[in-house]
Amino acid sequence: MKNQRDLRRLPTVFLTVLTLLLAIALCWAAADIWLRGSLRRSADPAAVIYSVEAVRTWAIRILPVFLLWLLALAASCRAVSVPRPSEQVSRRRGECVPALPAVGRLRSALFALAVLLIVLGVLNGSLGDVLTKAVNLCTECIGLG
Repeated sequence: MKNQRDLRRLPTVFLTVLTLLLAIALCWAAADIWLRGSLRRSADPAAVIYSVEAVRTWAIRILPVFLLWLLALAASCRAVSVPRPSEQVSRRRGECVPALPAVGRLRSALFALAVLLIVLGVLNGSLGDVLTKAVNLCTECIGLG
């Protein structure tokens, strides 16, 4: 019994480690992009600190860790799901019906839709728009750069 609980926690522990690695990699990427851009800007004041090429380079480097993180997230959600009885007795008719709540199906459908829309947004070039808006927010409003 205890070994089964330990095996169920394994995906969650793996997800935690991958989350920390992903956070470190993203912080490292942001610092590297900013430092390299600052060096370019010190040589040429008209240079851009946050270039699409620099972000793309780091995104490609981080992509395997991100994909592993997504797989670990899916495995962790499956392992941590609340155990429910295999059958639920309907009170009206007294018959047994499978217990798959509509909430779980709705949650899965929304998650799949969110992933699909993110992928479509990246493929149609919206990533560049979001990056440009983020750079403008940081450089104009907050005062970085």
